[in-house]
Amino acid sequence: MLRAQFAPNLAMLALATASLWLTPIAAQEPAPATATAPAERTPMETRADEVVALLNGKADPADLFSKGFRAVVTDEQLKGLSASLTAQFGAARSAILTKRDGTRSALEVRFERGVATGTIAINPAEENRISGLLFTKLDALAVAGDTPAKIAAELAALPGAVNAWFAPLDGSTPLLSINPDQPLALGSAFKLYVLAA
Repeated sequence: MLRAQFAPNLAMLALATASLWLTPIAAQEPAPATATAPAERTPMETRADEVVALLNGKADPADLFSKGFRAVVTDEQLKGLSASLTAQFGAARSAILTKRDGTRSALEVRFERGVATGTIAINPAEENRISGLLFTKLDALAVAGDTPAKIAAELAALPGAVNAWFAPLDGSTPLLSINPDQPLALGSAFKLYVLAA
């Protein structure tokens, strides 16, 4: 009795399956893919990427910054800052814009071994040149494979006299100790030059 009830349904299922096989292949080709144009980059995104190039020494400040900015911060200062950041954190890798507000945005620049956060502003009246760039926070990132011994070797390889001492604040055994008893003058070489004058 059950067989009699399902026989018509099985026949319909068999016909439906057969019709799939008999349909011409050409009718089953997928619709042609529509080409999507890449999203157009905003002037702010372009300038943020150019900050990455500047930090890596691959862009000229004169091409990026507004006249007003360059009147306050010289090209040499920008190049010095770039060299200092990449020496400490490695090459700049990418820029991320957040909290956009017209011609201003929060900016995060990722380096190989660090992250710099701050703000960027552009001036539409000057071909969207950067009119403000301020890094307010710099954070080092942990580097895979760093050990106290490896860090000590890198510090010892620096020119001049080096001493370092890294230990927990509770007074327990230092993680790193290089010439801890050798006194060295604190301060930059420029300050020492001024003090000697």
